[in-house]
Amino acid sequence: MDNLRRILPWLFIPVAIAALYDGWVFYSRWNDEQKARQRQEQREAETALHIVEANGGDDVKILTFAASKATLNPGEHTTLCYGVTNAAKVRMEPDLSNVYPAYSNCLDIAPAKTTEYHFIAEDKSGKSADARLTIKVR
Repeated sequence: MDNLRRILPWLFIPVAIAALYDGWVFYSRWNDEQKARQRQEQREAETALHIVEANGGDDVKILTFAASKATLNPGEHTTLCYGVTNAAKVRMEPDLSNVYPAYSNCLDIAPAKTTEYHFIAEDKSGKSADARLTIKVR
């Protein structure tokens, strides 16, 4: 029992060193994980910003406005497609159904005569973008 009482104070030193080492290991792993998470969040933010800028930033932008065939015979159909970003509302002149803000939308049309289609997109603040396309009917 006397030997145990003499050794007990000296056991505190290796136990304290082991506890400090464990604490340092846990802290360094936690710190490395936090840094990795911050780097990942930064990469994701940069990627998101790049995507927004590539698609016109915060401004309304018409990405596509095209037809599969620009010249038709009477009675033929064509596909009219459009794509827009940051638009609150869109409209087509002459008026077509199923026109709404979309990254990609296509409509089946069959004009009876040569027609110019005017696509207008507006954002929430009233800024607009437009595009025109003529489908010729022979």
